Amino acid sequence: MGFETAADTAYERIRAGILGGQFQPGTKLSRRKMAAFAEVSVIPVIEALHRLENDGLVESQPHQGSIVVELTHEKLQHYATLREALECQVARELCKKELKQSEIQRLKELAQELDEHLYHNSDKSSQELAQKHHAFHTALAELTNCPPLIESLRRINLFELLKHAVVSNKKHRQIPKNWHRKLIFAIRDGNPQTAEDVFRAHIRSSRENL
Repeated sequence: MGFETAADTAYERIRAGILGGQFQPGTKLSRRKMAAFAEVSVIPVIEALHRLENDGLVESQPHQGSIVVELTHEKLQHYATLREALECQVARELCKKELKQSEIQRLKELAQELDEHLYHNSDKSSQELAQKHHAFHTALAELTNCPPLIESLRRINLFELLKHAVVSNKKHRQIPKNWHRKLIFAIRDGNPQTAEDVFRAHIRSSRENL
């Protein structure tokens, strides 16, 4: 395990508090209170809040300082649009690559685990589900070996985790058993346009399901 600075500790603890629903959207993150919460001094908290702002989880407001980002209708729509564009590009990039059989198998396993959790769990917005969803889409992005694409999707997925923390008590309709495995089949078949179409339909459907 690598060396962790006080700023790293503050970042991880405050982020966990945000994504775990402890700090709701619009909550003011006082430097002193966050220092006490993370059990560090104020200086590393300043760096941590800057990192969280870069992640899109925190924003600076005049006369308020740092607050947890608000989930406005406009912001939700903007993130959904960006996510669709990024995920579709991931699909196209992966179709261009000759993925190893072991990589395809790993993606199938992640997709199956996620699909089974979705199909059998009545609380579709649980944090456990959100984490599985995050891991699956992160694994897809990482196989592109494109750092800007990976980083952009990382930020999108953090926003998705925040959204799940806020709407965790809402119920959603049943989804198909192979909802995510279908994405892997499309990538495996190697047709970029077909894969993009499948991913686009999936993302648009997820706006209603997740």
